[in-house]
Amino acid sequence: MVAGAILIFATLTSKPNSILVGADNVTHSTSTSQLKHKPDILGCLTLISAVTFPLLAMNIGGNILPWFHPLEITLFLLTPVTVVAFCYVESRLASCPVIPLRFLKSCAVLKVLLASVPIMFAWNQVCH
Repeated sequence: MVAGAILIFATLTSKPNSILVGADNVTHSTSTSQLKHKPDILGCLTLISAVTFPLLAMNIGGNILPWFHPLEITLFLLTPVTVVAFCYVESRLASCPVIPLRFLKSCAVLKVLLASVPIMFAWNQVCH
């Protein structure tokens, strides 16, 4: 975690204008105070929903509610709906998206995301 924080700090201090997400037409001479983008509230809400619904369903399933409870089924069914809604909002509606979808088209990014899933499952099994 410390190494990750150091790498993020080094990246932010070395190239401040290269990390501006959604600002493709910004030159390196443009300061961040000159950029005026409205926050992508709808993108944030759909991203939070797409992440929270399956996590909530997996956490309360079997422990608090039975797996076939209507709330469990609803949360699991809403997950792909919110993921599709997030992709639509980020690709079509957002002027400054939370996560530009072009990042997810990179093979390296997809490999890192896919590799993190079994790592987190293993970590949760060891720690809990």
